[in-house]
Amino acid sequence: MASELDGPAVDAGVEVRAGCHATCQHDVSESIHRLGEVIEDAGSAAASKLQDAQRCLKKARNAVEDTISDTRHELKHHPFRSASIAFGAGIILGFLAPRFRPKRRAD
Repeated sequence: MASELDGPAVDAGVEVRAGCHATCQHDVSESIHRLGEVIEDAGSAAASKLQDAQRCLKKARNAVEDTISDTRHELKHHPFRSASIAFGAGIILGFLAPRFRPKRRAD
């Protein structure tokens, strides 16, 4: 007794499925390859950004150290001028501070 599954149409369907499987397998391997390239590009971009951030941090640290060194130098060589400037700034802030305080409401 012959079954409907033994005909030439079924054999063609098996061939089509086998061809589809090979095509899908190729597509998957190509997608994996592309994903690997994207991950590699993202890694190199992240490494580049990290190096840029490290350089900026080093420049900022050097700038702060230079400013501290210059300030110490000015304080040692011109102590009266430094004290006068600090005193004047304190006076000005002392007069301005009450103006910026929130006013209390009379309850």
